[in-house]
Amino acid sequence: MDLPGIAIERAIPVPMRDGCRLVADIYRPATAEAPLPVLVHRTPYGRRFPTQANMAHAAWYARQGFIVVVQDMRGRYDSEGTFEPFFHEAGDGYDTIQWAAELSGSNGRLGTYGASYAGYAQLLAAAHDPPALRVMCPAITPFDARDDMLFSDGVFELSFGAWWAAAMALESARRSGDRDLEREIRVALGGIPAWYGSRAPIELLPAAPETAFYRAWLEHRSDDAWWEQASARARADQIKVPALFVTGWWDPFLDGALAAFRALSGQEASAASSLLVGPWSHVPWGARVGDVDFGPAADQKVADQAQVDFLGRFLRDGEPSDAGHRVRYFVLGRNGWTSADQWPPTDGRTLTWRLGSDGDAASIGGSGRLVAGDDPMIGQVDPDWFSYDAGDPAPALGGRSCCFPSTSPIGPRDQAPVEVRRDVLVYTSPQLDRDLLIEGPIDVALWLTSDADTADIVARLCQVEGRRSVNIAEGVTRVSPGEWPSEGYRQVIVTLGETATLVPAGAALRLQVTGGAFPRFEINPQVAIPSAWAAPSDRVAASFALAHDDAHVSLVHVRATVG
Repeated sequence: MDLPGIAIERAIPVPMRDGCRLVADIYRPATAEAPLPVLVHRTPYGRRFPTQANMAHAAWYARQGFIVVVQDMRGRYDSEGTFEPFFHEAGDGYDTIQWAAELSGSNGRLGTYGASYAGYAQLLAAAHDPPALRVMCPAITPFDARDDMLFSDGVFELSFGAWWAAAMALESARRSGDRDLEREIRVALGGIPAWYGSRAPIELLPAAPETAFYRAWLEHRSDDAWWEQASARARADQIKVPALFVTGWWDPFLDGALAAFRALSGQEASAASSLLVGPWSHVPWGARVGDVDFGPAADQKVADQAQVDFLGRFLRDGEPSDAGHRVRYFVLGRNGWTSADQWPPTDGRTLTWRLGSDGDAASIGGSGRLVAGDDPMIGQVDPDWFSYDAGDPAPALGGRSCCFPSTSPIGPRDQAPVEVRRDVLVYTSPQLDRDLLIEGPIDVALWLTSDADTADIVARLCQVEGRRSVNIAEGVTRVSPGEWPSEGYRQVIVTLGETATLVPAGAALRLQVTGGAFPRFEINPQVAIPSAWAAPSDRVAASFALAHDDAHVSLVHVRATVG
């Protein structure tokens, strides 16, 4: 059955170079005059679900004057082959693009679109320079599968990685007819969030051919050559078409999308690339994220129209026009859209706050404080101690997690349950006397020591109004075995990522420092056992000291303007 105004060709086989056939549906506007530009949307989530929760339906894109190809990726749903995440998308994408450009009614000019994994697949294909490709729109996507998607500074993104692997393996088990495996995966997914901590990460999914890719991620986490085969970042200089990157301030792949935009917009062949950043999480896109409603401007469905406009500039007749500002983004707290020529904007500067206390910053009841970098610190001699038990990890309460609140809490959340814990150091600034507009990266430089063999250090910047503390950005870094000094402290740099957030006058900044954020990040057992193989019985407690004297200045850095 066709949709009103749309002609649909169903289950069209698309041959790949190795003889594998992938299956696609083709949407055409019923009354438009040919020739028309072509759009390709390749998805692992089923071509009969061509919205991916965020995008408009493929029929809507066809109504805008495009021939739209929606394809099941290799090993997914009706397509032949075996699904191996990342490793077939370059070749399959190239072959599909060249095939689609030759469709009846095509004007020979082609673009791609799609979100999340479908966005990353676009980058991988573009890096192999298919001749028909003119433009692409990767949404909520990483730039590197390992470093922007599955791991943060070598720490496994557990709640996303295990959940997504299980969800992908479920379809593979259905295809293979292994009903026992399918049943076991369904039971695991139904046990979230307790499932995440129930065993060593590498044992979370049952061993089977359908789950082999999950084990390979963990076994190869330090194998640069292995991951480079599936890295768009490693081939960025080979991408020769402009891209519109669509992302959100609470999306887990935000930093990868920002890095991809900066890389492509700095190259002559892809210099027309653009960036759209909303207040969104991964899915869905709307005004309400976590505990915060960002207002009616955040409800506007801007992404689809932005993509159609961008695609049309390069695919329709005539020379591409100059679209003006390359960057459009939503300012959290101001709750409105603004534009710039680059990201981050040029008018910001790095501002610094120094950590201090009276020797006990543990929990909200401690004496931890943040002092502006040019203010004097008095009596900041004694370090702050805390004990962190890997068997009782600090919770991840909000932030850039994925993909649903039942999987891991997402977005801006009230941090009271975290800040009351004695294994969380808390440092709060005085109330700001002027608005602070943070636009760009946030990082911390901490002087720490520990009796742990290995440890993860999590830092989280929050906005405080009254007694309510809400997270802005967070990050993690791993101190591996042998990296702690035998005596004294070592500096630990934690990158918290980027944001556009207005912190109003009268509010305060707050920094949390702790040893984990579960289940977003895997649990570091704090003993010299690889974390992926560490069972619950391997997790131990360890002590930490954070110094902030004149010889060990611990700092928060933000790129911001003061209004």
